[in-house]
Amino acid sequence: MSSEFEKLLKDKKSPFETSIHYSSFLESLFRDLLEVEDLKKVSNSLTVLLSEKQKQEKQLNKGKKKKKGVVAAGGMKSKMKDDLSDYGEFDGGYAQDYEDFM
Repeated sequence: MSSEFEKLLKDKKSPFETSIHYSSFLESLFRDLLEVEDLKKVSNSLTVLLSEKQKQEKQLNKGKKKKKGVVAAGGMKSKMKDDLSDYGEFDGGYAQDYEDFM
């Protein structure tokens, strides 16, 4: 009986699993339907399931570490400060206008 109910319920909810509202739906469903003792059992089961899934995911991602790429510098070394005096009077004199603003 339980497996038949489980199959029917899975068939009904399967089309909605990709919805962004799916997890909030399940949360409100369990909140409304379950009593405290049943909710404790479900909570414990979900906690165990979560830790198992996290371990599996960690094992899968362990072999897939990303390698840090080398950044191409283009043969130039950067300075800490730009030497703007090299530009001389190329600013057209506009920079001086705003220095005396106040």
